[in-house]
Amino acid sequence: MTRRRLPTLFVLAAITIAMALPALSAGAAPLPSPVQAAASIEIRVPNYTFDPVLEGEPKLSNSQRFEGQDEGFRLVQFYGATQDTWLTSLQAAGLQVLQYYPNYTYLVWGNAASLNAAEGLDSVRWAGAFHPAYKMNSDLAGRSGVVKNVDVFFYNDGNVAGTVAALEALGAKVNQVYAAQPDKAFYIANMEMNASAFDAVSLLNEVLWFGYAHPEPVLDDEMATQTVAGNHPGGVPALGYYTHLANLGFDGTGVRWATIDTGVDYDHPDLNGHIAGGYSFPGACNTNPGEDCAGGGHGTHVTGIIGGTGQGDGVGANTDPNGYLYGVGIAPGYEIFAMNSLSAPAWPPAGGWQEHSKQAVLGGAIGGNNSWTTGEGTQHGYQASERTHDIMVLDGNFDTATVAEPFIEVFSAGNSGSSGLTSPKEGKNLIVTAASNNYRAGNIDAIASFSSRG
Repeated sequence: MTRRRLPTLFVLAAITIAMALPALSAGAAPLPSPVQAAASIEIRVPNYTFDPVLEGEPKLSNSQRFEGQDEGFRLVQFYGATQDTWLTSLQAAGLQVLQYYPNYTYLVWGNAASLNAAEGLDSVRWAGAFHPAYKMNSDLAGRSGVVKNVDVFFYNDGNVAGTVAALEALGAKVNQVYAAQPDKAFYIANMEMNASAFDAVSLLNEVLWFGYAHPEPVLDDEMATQTVAGNHPGGVPALGYYTHLANLGFDGTGVRWATIDTGVDYDHPDLNGHIAGGYSFPGACNTNPGEDCAGGGHGTHVTGIIGGTGQGDGVGANTDPNGYLYGVGIAPGYEIFAMNSLSAPAWPPAGGWQEHSKQAVLGGAIGGNNSWTTGEGTQHGYQASERTHDIMVLDGNFDTATVAEPFIEVFSAGNSGSSGLTSPKEGKNLIVTAASNNYRAGNIDAIASFSSRG
């Protein structure tokens, strides 16, 4: 189903608008001008970019089109920046508004009759179907045989178990199912299945997107601390970071921060006095909550960067020949909430990415560090993992849908250099940090060669 307003109507539209203006109420939505009607406004969905009015929809095979009259995904494009009354009018027509797509376009759930009602609205430029061809991510194209880690992002139509059963009927072995956002409008099923069933998955009305999910995580002294803190007069990092913090009036005291990683060494003298709690994910080594495993160390390493004291062996015991303390972190007064997720067998973690922020929030942390990548590659774009992490920043605990619990998410940019950011660092709400050279390398303003650019 499509709706087109062609250039031959522009003059008539202008006259009609001019005649109608005196009758518009103060709160009515403005009608499109001839300029708005003539402008090209593209819609961007996975795999396709098109202007449905000036170019038409993509040419798709009949098997990859949705022509059904029953409930399913539809697209509604407005003429310009959305007004609340426009979205309300879609709901009044019987459509459930789900999420935004560029440009001025909303994904909705409803039947053909409701879409017919919506397309008569003056604010609507075009209305049509969300086709199966838009659903499979390009990283699954060309695969054959059994693919072990596939994320299926699907709508909760009131029968989550029914959608999971439909996937299993196609031969899928479902590993875990979890909510993709606090209101549970969408769910993610992580599964393994034969690539021969991918076309059939795209034909399930409730499925919005599916793509490859990597089965395991990839892990991405005082002189450096002074550089990051900006205490480097004349380009030379100053001595005495603790004095610098005292002058600033804060050193992290009273702040609890999570290290979401391979765990933290409870016996490390620079850290053990600041560990305020922790959580080990199912299957991870758990001598203490959030402790690292034998032979680990990555989580301990990044925890020290955040706030190691540098004085675990005694004040001044660990200094280099120039007097800089080894091992002092940015905020040595902070409290550590240790989390061991990356040594657990499930990836994504059992319960989904949101379990990271949820467990940290329950442990009293206001944010967390993530020096790892989901494993989905560089220049991943905006997909399910990026979307989920963006929502986690707005509400860290999906189990309390009526209470927003913001959570600060800090990620390393990655270790892929000019190849670009690793996933999920293209999320909009994340704080992503690159790596700069130390003073010993001669230029504190230079980005390290290994650090991902983005």
